[in-house]
Amino acid sequence: MQPLRKTSWLLIALYALPIGGAAYFAWSRHVEHQAHLAARAALLAAEPWRLSPKWCGTRVYSEISVPPTVQALFESDPPVPENRTAVFQRSPSYFGRERLIQWYASIDRVKSNADGWEAIVTVNPRFQGTAFTTAHTVETWQVSKVGDARCLKCESYDGLLIVD
Repeated sequence: MQPLRKTSWLLIALYALPIGGAAYFAWSRHVEHQAHLAARAALLAAEPWRLSPKWCGTRVYSEISVPPTVQALFESDPPVPENRTAVFQRSPSYFGRERLIQWYASIDRVKSNADGWEAIVTVNPRFQGTAFTTAHTVETWQVSKVGDARCLKCESYDGLLIVD
């Protein structure tokens, strides 16, 4: 039996490299997909109203000039701070889960800082049908120049639930 020549090793390497690269790429895509699914499952567990086929996301309005990055962030329907979730968990589950279809977010103030912007936002729920509540939150968000955000403070205000 003759030992493999250098050219044979080179051919084996040339065939094995793309196959190994493809396998690594497929594996990394699988891991990325699994992480995405886990994050989505966690979000849906914390915010069950997103499962509703009538969910409309966040509607943003403002009477002041708002930087496009800040506007786009809130229009993308970011995850809800815990205090906002808590306000609506205190209402009957039928309203908090099945009838919540949208957030109304009023951007009240935006202040530029070294990291981007600090935004003060008042958020009210919109329920399906004729239900209405005066409950709301006032949230302070830090928005980076690239559009990442974190909620710095969320003050919740309980209100009346009015059902016609």
